[in-house]
Amino acid sequence: MKVNIILLLLVAGLALLLFACSPAKKPEPSSSQEPPETAGEPLDITVFSFSHSASYTEGCYFLEIKREESGNHIYAEELFSRNRIADTVIEEDVLAQLGEVAGKYHVDRWNGFHETDPLVQDGSGFSLEITLADGSTISARGNNSFPKHYSKIEDIVWPLYQDWIEHYGVDEWEREAQEGADEA
Repeated sequence: MKVNIILLLLVAGLALLLFACSPAKKPEPSSSQEPPETAGEPLDITVFSFSHSASYTEGCYFLEIKREESGNHIYAEELFSRNRIADTVIEEDVLAQLGEVAGKYHVDRWNGFHETDPLVQDGSGFSLEITLADGSTISARGNNSFPKHYSKIEDIVWPLYQDWIEHYGVDEWEREAQEGADEA
């Protein structure tokens, strides 16, 4: 009899362990969850300033685009490596393109974002300043902390910057040589 009780307790204990360790049933999605985010309206940008810092020098750059009567004034500066600068006016309306993307990813919601992750010893950061046609501004910055959709915005800004530095950029020593030739 004692053996039967011991076997019964062992079987019950084993069954309890098996049921307790089985994967939990996933909850059914509720209708109260937020609906998917919809794209926002394009932003009418007149000035777009963006800088990116990183623990590696090739990732440090500054880009500013201003709407002017003659076109879009582009100022792009490669920081800490070759010190290339692009300073030119182009006709292409890149501010309209950036406004479409900024609206799509709700960059206006970034205004006031100012966060740092103190636990990261190495990494990257950003600073963004946008002026809209109505005079309002959007200001955001982060160090190892980024707002929603940041990577999508940087994935668009970085290739623009690289293209302008490559096509219009002049190395610091070339600028100094040009300035010396202009003075002579």
